[in-house]
Order: sequence, then structure tokens, then C-alpha cells
Amino acid sequence: MSLDRWAALSREERGRRVGTVAGPPAEDLRDPGGPVPASVGQSAQFYVDQTVGDGPSPYAVPFALELLGDYDESALAAAVEAVAGRLPVLRSRFEADGRGALRSVVAGTPPVRVRVEHTARVWERARELAREPLRLERGGLFTAALLRSAGSEADLLVLIGHHAVVDGMSMAAIVGMVAAAYRERSVPEGPHTPAFRALAARAADGEVGEEARAWWRGHLDGRPPARLPADRRPRTASDRHRGDHVTVDLPAAGWERLRAVAQAEGAGEAAAVLACLAAVVARHSGPADAVYGLSVTGRSTVSQLECVGPFADSVPVRVRAEPSRTVREVVRSLVDGPACGRAPYEVPFASLVRALDVPRSPGRNPLYDVLVTMDPFVTDEVTPVDDRLGWRVHGLHNGTARVGLQVTVSPRGPSARARFDFATAERSRPGVERLARAFAELVGAVTDGEEPIGPPAVPYDGASVSVAPGRRRPPAVLAGFDAAVAAGPDRVALRAPDGQLDYRTVDARSDVLAARLAARTRPGDVVACLLEHSALVPVAMLAAFKAGCVYLPVDPGLPAERLAMILGDAGARLTVRDAPGRDAVFLGDPADPGGPPGPDGDGPVPLHGGTDPAAPFVRRACESAYLMFTSGSTGRPKGVRVSHRALATFAAAMTDEDLVRPADRVLAMTATTFDISLYELLLPLTAGATVVLAGGSGVRGVGRAVRLIREGAVDVVHGTPSTMKVLMAAGWRRRDRVPRVLCGGERLPADLAGELADRGGELVNLYGPTEATVWALRERVRAEDTAAGGEPLIGAPLPGYAAWVADPETLRPLEPGVVGELCLGGPALADGYVGRPEATAKSFFASQAGPAYRTGDLARRRPDGRFEFLGRTDDQVKVRGHRVELGDVEAAARRAPGVTDAVAAVADGALRLLVVGGEEAVAAVRELLPGLLPEHMVPSLVGRADAVPLTTSGKTDRRRVAELVGGAAGGEREAGATAPGGSGASRHEEWVRSVWSRMTGRQPVGVRDNLFEIGGHSLTAARTVALARDELGLEIDMDELFADATPRGVGRLLETAAAERDALVRLVASLSDTEAERMLGERRVPGER
Repeated sequence: MSLDRWAALSREERGRRVGTVAGPPAEDLRDPGGPVPASVGQSAQFYVDQTVGDGPSPYAVPFALELLGDYDESALAAAVEAVAGRLPVLRSRFEADGRGALRSVVAGTPPVRVRVEHTARVWERARELAREPLRLERGGLFTAALLRSAGSEADLLVLIGHHAVVDGMSMAAIVGMVAAAYRERSVPEGPHTPAFRALAARAADGEVGEEARAWWRGHLDGRPPARLPADRRPRTASDRHRGDHVTVDLPAAGWERLRAVAQAEGAGEAAAVLACLAAVVARHSGPADAVYGLSVTGRSTVSQLECVGPFADSVPVRVRAEPSRTVREVVRSLVDGPACGRAPYEVPFASLVRALDVPRSPGRNPLYDVLVTMDPFVTDEVTPVDDRLGWRVHGLHNGTARVGLQVTVSPRGPSARARFDFATAERSRPGVERLARAFAELVGAVTDGEEPIGPPAVPYDGASVSVAPGRRRPPAVLAGFDAAVAAGPDRVALRAPDGQLDYRTVDARSDVLAARLAARTRPGDVVACLLEHSALVPVAMLAAFKAGCVYLPVDPGLPAERLAMILGDAGARLTVRDAPGRDAVFLGDPADPGGPPGPDGDGPVPLHGGTDPAAPFVRRACESAYLMFTSGSTGRPKGVRVSHRALATFAAAMTDEDLVRPADRVLAMTATTFDISLYELLLPLTAGATVVLAGGSGVRGVGRAVRLIREGAVDVVHGTPSTMKVLMAAGWRRRDRVPRVLCGGERLPADLAGELADRGGELVNLYGPTEATVWALRERVRAEDTAAGGEPLIGAPLPGYAAWVADPETLRPLEPGVVGELCLGGPALADGYVGRPEATAKSFFASQAGPAYRTGDLARRRPDGRFEFLGRTDDQVKVRGHRVELGDVEAAARRAPGVTDAVAAVADGALRLLVVGGEEAVAAVRELLPGLLPEHMVPSLVGRADAVPLTTSGKTDRRRVAELVGGAAGGEREAGATAPGGSGASRHEEWVRSVWSRMTGRQPVGVRDNLFEIGGHSLTAARTVALARDELGLEIDMDELFADATPRGVGRLLETAAAERDALVRLVASLSDTEAERMLGERRVPGER
């Protein structure tokens, strides 16, 4: 394409916005000769070049002219050198002035010289030249080489410039000037070409006005950058700009039809390309409403059009490419925005980033990661130079990438070619090839632009569905337990802080309780176990199974209203509660769970002494094994009913995968109401292993759990990422290694995966919803995975499970690499939600692969059958591993007096709540919620606003909610509670206040402020305990901290610990050496008998 055509396109691009290109004719602007301040863009390029060392620059602009015909070598070289001599910008180098500001200089820089080489591999040599480093501080930012072919290939004229001195349009102009100089054997006389440095000297990078800033904020609306999935390690400092490319030819008929659609809508080719690319990227990355980059010429005046220099820039463009939209609809939505040159405010990209104060990270463009460029310069056309010589322009790739993905579309006669440049540090070539094919297929499928852009469905087969065959008839969990009893009745089954039980004893005690349950229930009745985390839990679970009852774990500390709701919805027949001592329970009436024990006022049921002779029984069968209640979006929890077949499938899968072994000692500290506790409390007993109880669930068992790990008393640590963080904060060190760490229930961050890999001989990342019986997928995380810094996959299905990614609308499978909703199948699926047929029908469905469950999780299936977790399709979140529907929290908050609306959000792993209402609304919510919701669903911070914040598209802005609550909640607490410590505060109270202030960001923290009301959570508490040990040398108990989680309460604990330590020091000092050595040998604490 000629320079005239490119100039016309530039006028069209700018003219659509301003009507016509304004300004006087080209001025005779000569280079000023002296130093000129660098632009913001040049400064940014200078910074990037410093990060790539001696490698090729990602801002190189390399082209090769394929010389077709005969030519005069000397004349051609002279033409190039003469043109370069007329353009001082090409001789620029950059340096810092006395104030450290970057500037360009040309004085004393050498002229451009064409080097001539003879080679048999001209194209390989051209690519080598393109990879040669260009550094702004050294100069030589425009080079030329004439490669004479010693083989059958045509000669090449290679022209390479740095983006700090040229852009694509400049290279087109230079090529046109070289052609004219070659024909005339001199540079044509005429008006002097305006010098870029002269224009740059007149233009200052001014401030972006508030109106322009507001317009761009509204246009972008906080949308995330479109990003391709990273199927390799994230970029590092050394290779973040390394790249590769693939090309694909676009079908001619489809390309013409796509151009016609754009023209009919008043848009250009760029908008059409953006529409199709966004549709394909959204399939593979998730967000359909995202920000892309679009290259623009950056020329809006006649002087700029006729000038050689780095004017090209980019603009961020928000594109909405929901699957239900058509190509025409997406193109139409772009007509009045920057994609078509109609942004009302023209702002240099670097200045826009600075004005919007966008968070930045090294190696990443802060506003977009996918860039579209229209390049009319590189075509298949042969441009005649004279009657003997013509040339064809080719782009060269130099092995770099400016952004994650840059798609450059060039015309090829009636069709076009797209080049996909990508960062190899994050993406593999096969993945980008799939994306390029999908893009070409979508372009080829365009007819009238009315086709939905959603991904095509594929058949249920091995290419779309991952299936792991399991046992045809896995043994029931009771059969596994019976086998373990028979194989080793004297082996330790349960180890607790207050003693241990062997398999024979566990079997006998569960028989006693099973007999009592059978006497008062019918097969299939629900038995609610309101038990603390102790050895009684697995005994009660086994008893329920033996009696043919359905096991329902319930937190005894639940608010009365929620407790009654769960027991009522479950249809519980009987309750089992703790009795004094560790060998007895109470059986009670679910209608009055807090009332006197037993329907007839019975006393405690002793579990020791063998089978109850008064109530002989024969084991009864029941299809259902247990119920687990999860958070519900309507404010009412949902009970998931799981069958014995499903439980047996899960148990067999974990055994077959070697994730529970007969010799294992499994640490148990997960709350019984969380279904993953079944792995800790039940599965070891079906495999002949040992359950090691931490003495409490969650953070209340942390102290003993850490001691057990340090003592080497456990082989398996299992829990959520939140639990793992708490354990590490409480003192689990790298040197305290265990054979296996099993982690799941939440997203496993890359940094935490690395920490856990350092602590476990084997690290397994697990995934599974309650509706699929605990765990469904697993990924064994390798050391090289964590070393590379990538977030672990959730892996492949366990034996007996199936998984696929489906279109959320049609529920049909999608091809690998496409983002959709993760669906699960197999015999381990739950039976549905008890008493909730509509909810069951919404989540469970029949597929060609059999019964299936839609998880609501976004995922991507890789070609090897493993899965990558990408987030949620709804407002469900995980808090400390527990599933929480934000609507559940909001519904409860709206019941508080004076509250007209409420919105919940999650930030830093903690729940935050914004209420709309009067001044009393916050206090009313804080008083009400602990009586309605379990502890993990009570927000850490509550703030108030006059209205719910919305995005410009009218949706609730949950990110803004989190920010508002974080900034406002502190002022909503009672004034007395936040009073500083004052002169009466102890040294230890002041230490606690300082630590909590750092952890929560609250200023100030008062002596009576409760940690969990100022933004703290279990991890904050664990870190406090760890810091007390590391900084003060004092040990405090986590349970005691929870009892009074204020600086005053924790300060008292520290004072007591300090007094005990000081007393011990004094006692030791009073001992003789002989007495001290004897006590150390006996491992006695002084004062013990």
C-alpha cells in the first residue's frame, strides 16, 4: 500500500472525530540541532529497553524488502543513505540531562550507512539482524543492510528502526522516499519534510484535563484488561518480553462480508477485527466485557502526516463481546468510541495511564494485554520502483513481544492475513495456534453479521470430556471400616488430646450408640449430631451408618434461628449432643435442641462397656449417607443429600489415588459441618489409618496442630488454603516437613503453593463441591510448577468422576481451551437438595454423559484433560474455605431495623458489608447478624452509605463496596470502643494495638476494640500468636485469645505469660547445675512432681 493510501487512512481515522484534519499546510520545520526533551512514550520505551539487557528490543520496527528484478547495488545503497541523511531523527540517541530527564540528541552521531552482505540464507540472516539489540542510549536506532543472495532466493533490503524514532507509517514514508531517490539517483528537491524533533520541541506532554479523565474513566468503567490464559509460567524479569508469532490467512469471502458489515454500521476494519477477536478471546479467557488496545497513527495535522517520526500510539477500547451478541451488535457498539476515532478527548497513552493512576506491574501494560494493529504496509503486492526493479514488503519478527498478544491484520488482495505475536513466557505456540484458527473460523462464518459470537458446542467425547474410570462396585465405607477392625483391632484409630482409642473400642462404642439410635428411629431418619470436634464425631457418624440413619453434622454454636431452620429443613428425627466426660452423649428432640436431653428426659448414654444388652440390633441399610448444609443465595441454607454409593465412590477414589494409606496419621482440624472433614474423620478409619485430632476445629485447634506437626506426629496435613496460612502464621516452619499436604476448598495461590511444597514431601491440590462428594479433581503439584510461580491447576478427575467445560446457556461441552462452566458427572454426585426440587433441577441435569452437576465455577480444559479454575459465574465466594452466597449475607442484613439495602463483598479474604440506611443501621446489623448467621458468614467490617455504588452500566460495583467499607467502617464503631490506650494502657496492650493496626490498617486501635470487628480474622489472630512468640518470646493460647479478642484481653494473656516466664527464669536460676541437668534429663519443668 502506498504512503498516500496510508495518509488517507490516517485522515479518515482522525476526520471521523474532528470532521477534517485541521491546521495549516506543512510547515518548514527544520531540526533544532540541539537536545530535545523525550516524550512520555520515548521515556517508557527507554525503561523497557533497560529490562531486556542485551537481547532484542520489543520496540524494534523491522521490515524486509524483497527485491524483484535487476538493480544497481551502489545506487540503492546511496538512495537509502541519502534519505536517512535528510532525517535527523534517525540519528537520535538518548541521554539524561542534569536533572535526570531523558532527552534526544543528534549532534556528533554518525550517519546511517548501508552494510552489504553476501549470504546463501538471506531470510535467516534478516531475522538475525532483526534480533540485534537497539539501545536508546547508544544511538544507531535506524539500520539498513543489503543482503545479496548466493542461492535461489531474491535479495533483501532490510530496514530496521526503533519505535523511539520511527513507526510503521514512517517506515512506509522512508521506503517511498528511497524508491524516489533510487529512480532519480538523488533525493528529490521540494518542500523540506517537517522534522519530528522540531514538532516534539513545540509539543509538551501536558496534563490531562479533568473532563478528559472523567470521560476515559467512564468509557473503561473499571473493566479488566482482556488477557489470554497463561498456559506457561508467568513472565519473569529476564524473559517477560520474549515472544513468538503465528500467522493465519483469513477466508476471503468472510473477510469481505465482515468489512461490509463494518461499513454498513459506519465503522472501519479495526472495529470489525476487534469485535471478532474479542469474541474469541472471551471464549478462552472468561471476561466478555474487557479492555483491548488499538494501535492508531497518532497523526492529526498536516505537518504530522508528512513527518517521519514515532507518532504511532495506542488507545484502550472497552469491548463487550457477550456470547449472545452478534458480530454486528458488537461492531455497532464500537462506532461512537475510540475504536473508530471518535473519542472526544485525544490523550497520549502514556499520559492517560498517568492521569488515571492505574496500578502497574513490571512487564505488563496497565490497561490492556491484547493489542490490535491494522497494517496496510505489509501486503502481497509488488510495488514497482522503476522499469527493472520492484519490491514486496515483509514484516520481520525479532523474537519479542510488547504485550501478551498483538494481532496485526494486513491486506492480502481480497483477503487478509493476521499475525499473532505473543509472549512465550506465558503462552505456548499450540495454544495461540488454536486461538488464531478460531479467529479465522469466526471471520469465515460471517454472513450478514447477525450470527451469535458464542463458542460452538462439540460432541460428548474424549476430546471434550475427561473421564477417570473407577471401580464398578466400590465397597461401602462400613465394609472398609469392618475390614480395618478385623485386620488390626488393636491399632490406634483415634488419637485425641485426652487419650486414644483403638479400632476395637471405636467399633464397640459405635455399636452401643447405633443400638440406641436404632431403637428410636426408622431406616432413613436423619440424626443431627451437635457435637464439638472430638473423638465422639467419628463414633457418632459410624453409629448413624450402622443404624441405617442419615448423618447430619450441625455446629452446636449456631444461632438458634439458623439451627432451627436447618433441623426443620432436614427433618431431623433425633439429636446427638455432648454429655459431660468423653464417653457419653445425650439423645435429644430436634424440636428443642437446647432443651433437656432426650425426648423422655433421659440421662447421658454411656458408650463404654460394649454393646448395650437392652437394645440388641441388626445393622440396617439406607441409601442416603449424610446431609451437609451450605449457604443459600436466598438466605436459606441448602441441604445436600449424599448417598452411600457416592460416598463409597469417593472413598475408593482417594484410596486408589494413594491419597489415604493404612499407615497414615491424618491431622483432623476441619469443622464437621464442612464436608471435607469426612476425609479427616472417616476415610482414615476405612483404610486402617489413624485420625489425629487437633483438639478443636479451625483456629481453635491450631496451637496443638502446629505442635503435632513439629513433633512429627502426623503424616498428612489436609485443609483449605486459609487453614494452611493460619498454620504457617502460628509457627509451622519449612523444616517441619510432613509426607503429604492435601489442599483444597479454595483457590490455591502460587506463593502459598510454593510455601506448602517446601513443607510437604508431596503437595496435592484438590477441587470439589459438596454436591460431588467432597473432592472430584486432583492435581499433584510438582516442584518445578511452584518454582515457576504459576497458580496450580485443579487437575484431572479422580477415579469414578467425569468433568467437562460447558456453555453456561446450552450446557453442551466446549472444546479445550475455551472458558465455560465446569460440570461434573459420575456416581459420586449427590442426590440433590433436600426439600428443594427447584434448586435441584437448576443445578443437576441429565447429559449424554449421564447425570451431571453444574458447579457454577468458570474453568478451562487443557488438551491433556486437566482443568484450570478461573472463578465464579455468580456471587458465590469462599471465606476460609466455606462456601458463602453473598445474597445469603445480604438477605440477613436487610432484616435489621433501619436497613433499606445491603451489599456484601470480599476483600483480603474477609467479608465486608455495606448497608444503606440511617446512622443506626450499622449497629443494628452488628447486633443482628451473629444471631442469624454462622461465625464464618458474619462480616468482619460493616460500613454505611447513602446508596449502593453502581458501575456506569448500572450493575452493583462490589469492588467499590469493598473499598468504601474498608475506608468507612472504622468511623462507624462506637467512639468509646476506639479510644486510644491512654496512660493506663499496659506495655503489652500497646504492643497488641500496634500489631493490629499494622495488620488491619486501622488507625487508631482502641484497647476495647474487638479484632474481628475492625477487619481481623482467624489468620490475623494466628499471626498475633506467632508474633508474640517471635518478638516477645511469649506463648499464648489461641482459644484464650478468641475469648477476649481485644488489646486489653490479649494484653492480660501476655502479662500472665510474661509473669510465668519470669518466675520460671528465677526458679531455674536458683537451681544447682546438678539439679538442672537432672531435670533436663527427665524433661521436667521445674516445680513438677
